[in-house]
Amino acid sequence: MSVKATYFWSAAILIVYGFGMFLPLMENDSAQFAAMAASMTLENDFTHLFKAGQPYLDKPHMHYWLAAFSMKFLGLTPFAYRLPSVLLLILGAFHTYKTGRLLGKASTGRISALIFVFTQTILLSAFDVRTDAVLTSFIAISLFYCVRYVKQQRLFDLSLGALFVGFAFATKGLIAVVILGVVILSMLISERKIQLLFSLKMFWALAFFLIAVSPVLLAYYQQFDLHPELEIRGIGNRKGWKFLFWEQSFERMSGTGHGRTTSDPFFFFHTFLWAFAPFSLVGLYRLVRLYSISRSLNTRIRPVRFFGWSLLILLSLMSLAQFKLPHYINALMPLSALFFAPVLDKEIVNNASSWMSKFTYLIFWMVSLLLSYSFYQSAVTIVVGVLGFTVLLVLQLRKSADLPWLFSASLVLNAVAYLVFYPKLLSYQSDLTFVDRFNFQNNSVYNATDSHTWNLDFYTHKHIEERSVEELSLLSDSYAIVSEKKYSVLKGLRPDIEEVAAAPHYRVTKLSFDFLHPGSRLSTVEIRRLVWLP
Repeated sequence: MSVKATYFWSAAILIVYGFGMFLPLMENDSAQFAAMAASMTLENDFTHLFKAGQPYLDKPHMHYWLAAFSMKFLGLTPFAYRLPSVLLLILGAFHTYKTGRLLGKASTGRISALIFVFTQTILLSAFDVRTDAVLTSFIAISLFYCVRYVKQQRLFDLSLGALFVGFAFATKGLIAVVILGVVILSMLISERKIQLLFSLKMFWALAFFLIAVSPVLLAYYQQFDLHPELEIRGIGNRKGWKFLFWEQSFERMSGTGHGRTTSDPFFFFHTFLWAFAPFSLVGLYRLVRLYSISRSLNTRIRPVRFFGWSLLILLSLMSLAQFKLPHYINALMPLSALFFAPVLDKEIVNNASSWMSKFTYLIFWMVSLLLSYSFYQSAVTIVVGVLGFTVLLVLQLRKSADLPWLFSASLVLNAVAYLVFYPKLLSYQSDLTFVDRFNFQNNSVYNATDSHTWNLDFYTHKHIEERSVEELSLLSDSYAIVSEKKYSVLKGLRPDIEEVAAAPHYRVTKLSFDFLHPGSRLSTVEIRRLVWLP
């Protein structure tokens, strides 16, 4: 891929990323983490982590620190919350380019970076911001310095590699060390440099790792180790350091900490197919083709085949966990991009690959039409249809290769998502409706919905406390947000309550066909009511 083409696609995808920067936050995780970071900023306390006013022992501080510092200077807004994650993703893409160039050539490096920022799961992580964008970026940066250290054995690279491994650990715990450890071990075996593991320089690397994680270790020690009386998830005397280095990962592996989600041993393998879209279908096909052409395999895949083995090992390990969520796979996207970039760098003499790239574009375009039709049944859907057809026509007339088709597929889908779909979807978060229409800053407001009101916490700059219907019936001069079922019970206990507003509510991160279909949507939404207790 030429430099000029790289600039074009980079500018196009950055514009799409920009579309999502100013949209409201999604519940649960994104709005929850933003509320936690905002609490740090408001309290000027960067040592203690709290969730809904309770000590939070799960993910370490790094993501919250970055978001809190950003909001300290730019204000408590969704843009300020997302900014550090998006900037780090750009930096991660740049280091992915540098790794690809180091192991192959400049064009392969450019394709690696573009694949990274165009993958569907990375685009989603820049909008529905959780800890994974920061974790993934630090892994991408650390990966470059570790790979260059293996190649050149410079102490400078080892130091920075260890430092960014530490930053990744300070973002989400031991999973960062496992991912980078598997990749580097695979590379050392592939390069026949396993002796580097037993060098005294490893103590130097350990020192830099400890420097990076020491702020988090100190914070955990102060919040938990010094306070054995605290109970977290029903367990007292929790040790912060022990949790970080041992309990966190094994609670997820066994499903004892947060419960079990699925025991499917292939969960992350089929999750990879959509997470790595739009490149998964064409990439996997080309990979199979290259394995049947030994010469192409030697010249193209062999320099980075350790990424392939690492992917298989890590997907297998992650699938053994009893607690699994799709976004956990984000951290594997840098090595996925680096492994598949040589595969996608040039055309294979086979028409099937071309047809697959066009098929992928058509699927993404159809999904775009469905998303627009979900909320706009007329003019907007027609505009999306014309836009998608125009792009298809231009690509076909130019006889474009696979990558332009795949990049265009991602651009069309995500531009429609950010400009058309998400603004309407997020209006089904009742918290946003209430906070837009009323000022709760100087009034007491309580939550009786059986779920958290994270957006309300974030925008009102305080935690909205939960109350039962019986407790609400004893209050006065207060607002309360109640579910439809609890509203009738509260009305029976307090006939004098006044309904101030009502809004539809839906868990927007768990889309269903019935919700997306305009004809059946009303049957899936809950009506939440804002009431005044005189």
